[in-house]
Amino acid sequence: MNKYQKALDNLVEKALCWIEDRALTTHMAKRQAEAITKREALLQDLVDKATPKKAIVEKGWYYKNFRCPCCMNLVAEKMYVYSENELTIQNYCSACGQALKWSDEE
Repeated sequence: MNKYQKALDNLVEKALCWIEDRALTTHMAKRQAEAITKREALLQDLVDKATPKKAIVEKGWYYKNFRCPCCMNLVAEKMYVYSENELTIQNYCSACGQALKWSDEE
């Protein structure tokens, strides 16, 4: 679990405790809890984007393509035809913003 996920979980827990501590009517407390759940889903999407995911590798006869695991956007490519061709690594997908994780071998 990364720091963003911990922060989100803590925020939701504190918000729900705040609702319980207040002497709110059942209807009002239910509406507040629903609002928190909607906001949590939105923030969870951001946490998921910030959590690095390994790029998907497509291998061909003379190339290796690396694609974003979320949107399949091409994030890097390596051609074997030219030995001086260096792999340019992106930390984020330029199309969807997903954080990318690269292993030492790639």
